[in-house]
Amino acid sequence: MEKLDSFNPRTGGLIGSVVTTEPEEIPGLVEQSRAAFNQWSATGHDERRRHLKAFKRVLLDNVDRLAEMLHEETGKDRADACIGDVTPAISLVDYYARKAEKLLRPRRAATRPMFMTRGWTEYHPRGVVAVIPAYTFPLLLTMISVVPALAAGCSVILKPSELTPLTGQLIGDLFHE
Repeated sequence: MEKLDSFNPRTGGLIGSVVTTEPEEIPGLVEQSRAAFNQWSATGHDERRRHLKAFKRVLLDNVDRLAEMLHEETGKDRADACIGDVTPAISLVDYYARKAEKLLRPRRAATRPMFMTRGWTEYHPRGVVAVIPAYTFPLLLTMISVVPALAAGCSVILKPSELTPLTGQLIGDLFHE
């Protein structure tokens, strides 16, 4: 069991460590995520909205914890972490909780050059989504990919940046909460 250390870029001090996933473990994680996808994609918009709203409440309850983690792992000032990463991430979760059903509704589509026909665009969950966000805004850039995928009914595997692994672990912990 190998560990990945996380260091504060301002001080160089060790913040903490996370257990890494070995390459041979990845197929099993993908299979678990596929099984979760089958269950999650079968839930309706109302159920997914309920989970996203609950996640938003958890984020709101942990603003200080998130800002502190971002401060430690990215070297950002706590206020900058709140303004540039935490607040927009919470807003994004709120947006998709409120708007996902409308965004994913079937839409009439243009059928040119067949003017006498009708066409539709329909959205369906496609499966497992892998997310590998950058370290610069580790919370926001994670949420930009993870939240719409979840709102659409997909399951997600998150591989956080090796420079901000503790933030990735915290995001996972908060999702489970």
